[in-house]
Amino acid sequence: MKKLYVLFACATPLLGVSATAQAQSLLDASVSRVYLPQYAGPGAITLEGDLSNVGTEAILGYNINYRVNNGPITSEAVSGTIPFGGVGAFALSQPWTPPGPGTYRFKFWPSNVRSGNAGQIDNNRANDTLRVTLQVAARVVPRKVVAEVFTSSTCPPCNPGNAQFEAVRSTRRNKMVVVKYQQNYPRNSAFPAGDPYYTAETGARHNFYGIQGIPETHLNGNGWVGNPQVMNGGTVDALAQEIAVADVDVVYTLNVATRTVTASARIKPYVDVAANDLVAHMLITERHTRQNVATNGETSFVDVVKKMMPDQNGSAVPVLATNQSWNLNQTFTFPASAPGNAISRVENFDSLQVVVFLQRRSTNEILQGGYARLNGVLGTQKAQSGLPFDVAPNPTTGRTTLFVSLARAEAVQVEVLDALGRRVLAHSSQLLGSGAQQLPLNLTGQAPGLYTVRLTTTNGVRTQQLLVE
Repeated sequence: MKKLYVLFACATPLLGVSATAQAQSLLDASVSRVYLPQYAGPGAITLEGDLSNVGTEAILGYNINYRVNNGPITSEAVSGTIPFGGVGAFALSQPWTPPGPGTYRFKFWPSNVRSGNAGQIDNNRANDTLRVTLQVAARVVPRKVVAEVFTSSTCPPCNPGNAQFEAVRSTRRNKMVVVKYQQNYPRNSAFPAGDPYYTAETGARHNFYGIQGIPETHLNGNGWVGNPQVMNGGTVDALAQEIAVADVDVVYTLNVATRTVTASARIKPYVDVAANDLVAHMLITERHTRQNVATNGETSFVDVVKKMMPDQNGSAVPVLATNQSWNLNQTFTFPASAPGNAISRVENFDSLQVVVFLQRRSTNEILQGGYARLNGVLGTQKAQSGLPFDVAPNPTTGRTTLFVSLARAEAVQVEVLDALGRRVLAHSSQLLGSGAQQLPLNLTGQAPGLYTVRLTTTNGVRTQQLLVE
């Protein structure tokens, strides 16, 4: 578990330095940093930090004291020299174990600070103490790495940036949640507005982070920020090892006839959530697009943000107690396609998906995220008379299996169609025996999106949707 560096400036770093030119204290120590996570699960926690020498004499030894929630004081002697202006690290030999979930307020301070002059003492107590708050979760869950990629089809370096990003992602799909915000620059005579799929909301998200140029990738908000050309798998793996203290479960429905997306998220934190602490962002993305090809050499794009629901500001998470769930429901109807209206240009409505992530307002850290599960596509279904069957796993990254039970041996036909109705896989006149049967389906290399599996038997024709991620 990665530890966040919790740093608080001393209340009076150099007590005695003032307009009256008082002398700086000869012996003066201050706990300047404690290495604690913002959140922790059950189990022992190592207590480490830094002591700063803000006096004029070298420190030869000291004690570190801490107290939790006005409980008993624990003290431990620390040896080692800290020169004038220097910083000394300390690591207490006994870890602290939380008695249970909750909020714990720590107070750290030094005592018995010693120098070469036995008569000197640290009389400046105003800058001694550092206070840190730690939340211990009722449970911890695996963490998804939320990747926000800022890019444009008019940006030459975005091409290799996206290539490197997708290379890293290709072996870590189960660890990552990805959204890509197309931007309105750089501009040229052929594309004076930048990427055709830029929207005011994708621009607002760019400005939220104060981005100065693209491509730029943000992992977990501020967990890693940089050019995706230099992103590596180790960075993603390390972030995925951090704990999460909330679950995000989302389902969504597509209504092709009305061009409407309806999504419902259940957010369950395992720590207390304060007012104005977290914001939930719900986004609609299109898995695969081609009509925003411009000038940088890319010919297709994935996970393109089409809409933020309700907008770029997201939805404030209310005050929640540990283990208390909160439901977020959003609906958006895409307008009919119109020239120049990027938000209306959905290439394949069946290819839309929904993403949700939780972000802390004070630090911009993204605590958890997830993809929504498709609950159904409305407006396109007809009554089916064919033999029922299952497809699993669904969603899949390429390989899946069709399961069917036949009353008698017969030749069946299996087809897989893309969102445009084009056949991408076929097993014609496949002879299967009676009883439970399995037929492997290999869609490796197919673009992510929604596909239709069609089974033809003597009973008729039946279809089922298959999601390729």
